[in-house]
Amino acid sequence: MNFNKIEMQGFKSFADRTEIEFDNEVTAIVGPNGCGKSNVADAVRWVLGEQSAKTLRGKSMQDVIFNGTENRKSTSYCEVSLFFDNKSRLFNIDFDELVLTRKLDRSGDSEYLINRNNCRLKDIIDLLRDTGAGREGYSIIGQGRIDEILSAKPDDRRNIFEEAAGIAKSKSKKLEAERKLMRTRDNLSRHEDIMGELYHRLEPLKKQSEDAQRYVELKDELKLNEVNAYVYQYENNNRERDEINKRIFEIDEKLAAAKNIYDQTVSEFNIRLTEIGGADEKIASFREELTAYLVEAEKNAGEFKLRNERLSNLKSEQSRFEAELTALLDDAHSKRLEIGEIDFRSEDLKNQIKNKNALLARAGKELNILKESLNEREGTIEQSNKSIIDNINRLSDIKANMSQLLKEEELLKEKDGELARKSEELRDMLVLCGETKQKIAAEAAIKKAEIDGGEAELLRLDKSYAEKQISLSGSREESKSLGQRIAALQTKVKMLDDIKNEYEGYSYPVKKLMLDSKSDTRLRDKNLGVLAEVIKVDEKYEHAIDAALGAALQNVIVNREEDAKFLIEYLKEKRYGRVTFLPLTSVRARLLEREYDGILKTAGCFGAASELIGYDPKFRDVIRNLLGRTVIVDTTDTAISMAKKYNYAFRIVTLEGDIFMTSGAISGGSRKNDSNADIISRDRNIAQTRAALKISVDKYGALERGLKATEVETDALKTATAKKQSQLKTDEIAYASLIERLEKATAQFNAYEVEKRGLFEQRKAVEARITEIR
Repeated sequence: MNFNKIEMQGFKSFADRTEIEFDNEVTAIVGPNGCGKSNVADAVRWVLGEQSAKTLRGKSMQDVIFNGTENRKSTSYCEVSLFFDNKSRLFNIDFDELVLTRKLDRSGDSEYLINRNNCRLKDIIDLLRDTGAGREGYSIIGQGRIDEILSAKPDDRRNIFEEAAGIAKSKSKKLEAERKLMRTRDNLSRHEDIMGELYHRLEPLKKQSEDAQRYVELKDELKLNEVNAYVYQYENNNRERDEINKRIFEIDEKLAAAKNIYDQTVSEFNIRLTEIGGADEKIASFREELTAYLVEAEKNAGEFKLRNERLSNLKSEQSRFEAELTALLDDAHSKRLEIGEIDFRSEDLKNQIKNKNALLARAGKELNILKESLNEREGTIEQSNKSIIDNINRLSDIKANMSQLLKEEELLKEKDGELARKSEELRDMLVLCGETKQKIAAEAAIKKAEIDGGEAELLRLDKSYAEKQISLSGSREESKSLGQRIAALQTKVKMLDDIKNEYEGYSYPVKKLMLDSKSDTRLRDKNLGVLAEVIKVDEKYEHAIDAALGAALQNVIVNREEDAKFLIEYLKEKRYGRVTFLPLTSVRARLLEREYDGILKTAGCFGAASELIGYDPKFRDVIRNLLGRTVIVDTTDTAISMAKKYNYAFRIVTLEGDIFMTSGAISGGSRKNDSNADIISRDRNIAQTRAALKISVDKYGALERGLKATEVETDALKTATAKKQSQLKTDEIAYASLIERLEKATAQFNAYEVEKRGLFEQRKAVEARITEIR
């Protein structure tokens, strides 16, 4: 057996038509896991008649149809064909090539074909028996099948050997013959039972037959009498017939009026239903927006409250620091005043020491005078030597003590000067430290203001970002809805084009003739098109033109009578049916006589129907022949007045499609849903749908551009928000650093103040000792 190739389309992963040739003795299909290797074997098994979806690795048989991907639609059917070389007549069929085909659509309908001709699954199974390629054969061995064969039961193994030995076909035929024989026996038994039953019924049936024959004769006689009675009634009951017709006409009018009222009511109901649906959608949309706003408001309120608390804490800390700083500055000012007072007191002490020194000098001078006076009065002094010596000793002690005290005073002055220098240095350091504290506090205040501004800016950015997100979500929903509308319009345009191209709505003969003309140049050259295709009618006049032309809309226009003859012969050959042809060379124009020109200016008259539609000038005679003597008016009242005035000299059609014929007959009533009205408005519907599609596509493009711009703005806001958050975090770190520096400067200032107080106490002790010495 030579298996040439396999063709697959829509089967599992083979969405496109795929052909695999097996032109060598061994053909291997290799590839990674999941690439579809096993699908080829499944396709072969499927064509050979496999009925188990589980064997084909699916849940249902429709799972073998390509199910689509993200970028591609699913297919509606699948088809697989196997090609075999049958030159050696391996298969019992008189063809050099055998093609086995199986088709399946999503409705579950399956077809089997042998060489492109429909057949039964049984035919394929019988054809493949004894070839080793049957459904039950082992020409296809899947994963785990070897273990299944080796572990099979004796009966199953016997079936395998019978299949391999080629006796399965004979055994199958034997079983089929036995089943047929059994059915034949059953049929014979039933037949004998029926014959026995019928034999007993022969006599009664004979009597019934005679009665039936008499019944037929009486029925024929009754029919003749009824016909005669009907003819008599028909000829003698015209008045009654007219009354009945009148009643029928009145009932038709009432029915038409009721139908109009019903149509209007249904239309209003649909409009109200649409409005209710739109209102529900708007209410749902408003509720979603309200929920989003409430959530956002709660979130913003929480953040606002948190940041207000942080701001309040920072303001209280700032107030405490400012109060401490003010107290420190006031203390420093008082210390400066105390130092000034100490300096002033130091100068006073220095002046007192100077005065004491002057007094000491004067005392020395007086001592010298006393010595001179003592020398002069030696005589008197000698008498008081003891007293003088005592005084001299005491004076020496006083001098020695005074010298010691002066030395101690000098040391204390030096120490006081050192303390004064340190106090001056400490005062400078306090001033510098105070300035540093003020500078740091100012920087901290500026940084705090920047943080507050950053937080406000961040809130604004968050709000703008949320608004952009909401706008973006709305635009995406609108884009999605518009995309669905575009898809629906595209489907509608395709459907209308398909209906037009397939001539749906036309009669069967016209449809077949026009479809055959697309592929047969002889037919295409002979006909110029259907009348409905060559005219263009304004929507206002569609019903009137439809009523005026009627079945003539499906007439086929040809150039000559010979063309019509050729096409009629073709219709007869194909047994399609009858078609009316309009040869341009034989159809003559029929127009209103000049005496009726005035009617075209009558109120309510739109003009001759042939002049109210568009068409190619070469079809003028055909159009004027059909519509040249037809006038279109607005209402039935206008038509009645005009018909009576001109004695029904021409055909009158209203916009609603009521026809007043030249014979005096009037045709009208409710319009039925026939296909002609759809045919005449088909081009207009396609044009309107295409226009609506273009508007939707343009709107979709503008919406997509706006959506991209909004996405760019949203990304920019997101980036700005992240940047502002980063900047705010940096500012908070810097602010914390400034606060830490301010705390250190405050601690240093306090340490200087303590040291200053210690120096003041030391100078105070020195001054007290100097006072004691003096």
